[in-house]
Amino acid sequence: MGSGLTQGLREVLALALLAASAATLAACGGPSSAVGTAASQFAAPVSAGDYLYCITNVGHTLTVYDLARRQVRPQASRYLDLDPVGPWFSGGAGYYLSRVDTSGAGANALIRFDPVTGAETGRLRFPADSNPNSLLVLPSHPGVAWVALRGSTFDNFATDGISVVDLTTLRDTAFCDLNAATGTSTCPALHPAGAGTLTSPLGFQWDAAGCGGAGCAYAVVNDFDNSGVRNGWLLALQPDSSGVPTLNQGVPLGRNPMQDVVLDTTRSALWVVNNGGYVHYDANGQAGTLQVLDTTNLAAYPDSDGLAGTTLAIESAATCGSPPSPDPGCDPTGIYTLDGSTGWLTTYPNDVLRTVDLSTQALGTSPVQVTGPFFPVADDPANPGNPALFAALGGLGLARLGELNATATTLLRDDPLDAGPAPLSCTEYTVP
Repeated sequence: MGSGLTQGLREVLALALLAASAATLAACGGPSSAVGTAASQFAAPVSAGDYLYCITNVGHTLTVYDLARRQVRPQASRYLDLDPVGPWFSGGAGYYLSRVDTSGAGANALIRFDPVTGAETGRLRFPADSNPNSLLVLPSHPGVAWVALRGSTFDNFATDGISVVDLTTLRDTAFCDLNAATGTSTCPALHPAGAGTLTSPLGFQWDAAGCGGAGCAYAVVNDFDNSGVRNGWLLALQPDSSGVPTLNQGVPLGRNPMQDVVLDTTRSALWVVNNGGYVHYDANGQAGTLQVLDTTNLAAYPDSDGLAGTTLAIESAATCGSPPSPDPGCDPTGIYTLDGSTGWLTTYPNDVLRTVDLSTQALGTSPVQVTGPFFPVADDPANPGNPALFAALGGLGLARLGELNATATTLLRDDPLDAGPAPLSCTEYTVP
């Protein structure tokens, strides 16, 4: 779904990490000097091949990593607008979002760029403080995308909804307010019965078999606002003939759900990470949980906790002291998979990597430390016919790209990106 250390988590940690972040930025001297503020496109075009296009959020730099050579591509970096996330690719174009950073700045825009030259080719501006957080290019509707608008602390989360975007013209054709009691001429009501005010939609997971086989996107609504963390919601959204979302089902999630989820198509299961409120930095925080939803029956409520699906405890609250020693990894930030049988659960602050058997639902621990998120590559150009597994390293310091073996038990590579501070997000793209 996107960045592992999402803006929702960073807002929860803002006070605790303020001094550390300031020290990191001071030590780093800001973004990479190899890029600089004047770089609006790559110094040299990117040749045909398979790459990871990576964005550093605080360093706001786009960097191209050559998968065949396992190295950063020389002269293929550019400086981005504030608080960038992405990238995404569609129709030969790349896209990223500029959001609201901690200063209240940011372009609040969807920005299109040329993957070969890195040059900007267009942008769609959203309202001030709308905080566009994630993009989904609809597989069912070519050229149509959804952008999750989170709102922000600067306008008390006044804008929480989904913008429907025509990628060809870079225009938003509809806006769906998550809290509208009734539908409008461009969008039906998306607010599920029994939900309070919805805030902070984080991102989407497409399920081609979802919504009774019609295809739908699962949207995680974190519900973070100025009052702190709350229980969230999952919205199963089915696009109509024009690509406008309609509400198929809304189900309650646990406390402070995170953006990166895993869809297990073999077992029709959706795995959602509930951060719990970040017990290491919040005296009222809870140990995180994993929530497993049956995508063929999202409305089922089998548990006594009132949440949808099955809720798995990661650690007991007693084990998650402040801080525990050693840290058992009970503050989860995202879940990922490479082969659909094993999942990996990233945690913070000590980057303990948990393993999850998606069949038995058993939890374990990997010996490597990974910040997350993960960036799986289905067919490794350096080893055709085999997958490769990459992940973000370095926490909130200078961004590094790691490569792990297929079981995520061994760190094979640790490459600096020379792109300034993390969080890091990468997407595979083939330049024809």
